[in-house]
Formats: sequence, C-alpha cells, structure tokens
Amino acid sequence: MSSADICPDSPLPQIGDADIQQVLQEALSHLQDGRLPEAECLYQQVLQRQPDHPIALHVVGLLHYQAGHVQRAIALLERAITVKPDFAEAYKNLANIYAELEHWDNSSAKYRRAIELSPGLIEAQYNLGALFQHQNRLEDAKKHYQQALDCKPDFVEASNRLGEVLRLIAQVSPANREGLGLPAEAPLSQQEQQAKD
Repeated sequence: MSSADICPDSPLPQIGDADIQQVLQEALSHLQDGRLPEAECLYQQVLQRQPDHPIALHVVGLLHYQAGHVQRAIALLERAITVKPDFAEAYKNLANIYAELEHWDNSSAKYRRAIELSPGLIEAQYNLGALFQHQNRLEDAKKHYQQALDCKPDFVEASNRLGEVLRLIAQVSPANREGLGLPAEAPLSQQEQQAKD
C-alpha cells in the first residue's frame, strides 16, 4: 500500500525538515479522530522526507496491520525499533502482532524488551503474563500479572488472571510441579497460612 493508493486525488506535497513536527501533530489529530487515511497520508509525507522517522514508521506499521498487511506491518515496526532501539511502545505492539501469529519466542522477546525499557508498561506486563499462562508457564505468568498489578492495583483483568493462575498452581500435583517450573510445594492459601500460624 503506497501513499498514492491512500490519497489518489492529491499528490503529496514536499515538506521541509522544519515542518515535520507540525505534520506529525496534524497526523496525530487525524489519527485520534479516526481519520486513518488522512493520518496515513501525513505520516507517509514524513517518511518521504525522513524514511527512518521512528514514530511515522510505527504508526504506518500499525495502520498496515489494521488493514491486514501483516508482513508489511512487521517490517515497518522492526525498522522502527532498529532506528530507535529504546522505543518500548513499538516493541510492545510488535510483540502483540507476533503473539497473534503464535510466534511465541518472538513475542516473548519483544515483550521482555519493552518491559526492560519501560517497566511500567502495564499492557506488556499483562500480555506477557497471558502468553506464559497460555504456555503453562504458571510461575512466569504469576510474576508478570503481579507486576502489572504493582503498576496499576485496580487492573481488574490482571487481578482475575492472577487469581486463576494461583488456583491452577495450587491444583498441580507434586509429581508435576517441577515440569511446570513450580516450587516443590504449592503455596498455602490464606486460610491454610492462618491455621498454620
């Protein structure tokens, strides 16, 4: 998909480096108002002037993903993180795409990098917990759900998922605990802990 496909009736004007911030602001406004073709036209203008502009690469990548052009989206997001290696949001979005494609190792690596760059990136913490839960890596899932809750204590979905994981951990038989990376003994419930004390 080229910018000519999106804006067939209007040639893209040349913009100068000084105009890029203004164009980015206008593009963001279009994006926030749901005018995606107009937003993409403007981001494409930025990329014509600065082909490695990380924000434009990121947003155009997400727009391609929404349009079903998954491989193009991945290429643009990979380029965005190559250009700006500390772009946590782009890592998280790339991880989301890899997770939807069930590329678990790629997804996990990108979530981990996003979290390393921005530990408070709650969605990455939660999604990595969900990925680990899907893989029956319950201790890892528990850790990331808890970290999401540490950042946002009222995160209901993370709280529910953490409770589910704790219930699953408690149900695992001693013989199967090591294979799932769990401690030898199940953690005591609150009631069991009180009875022991």
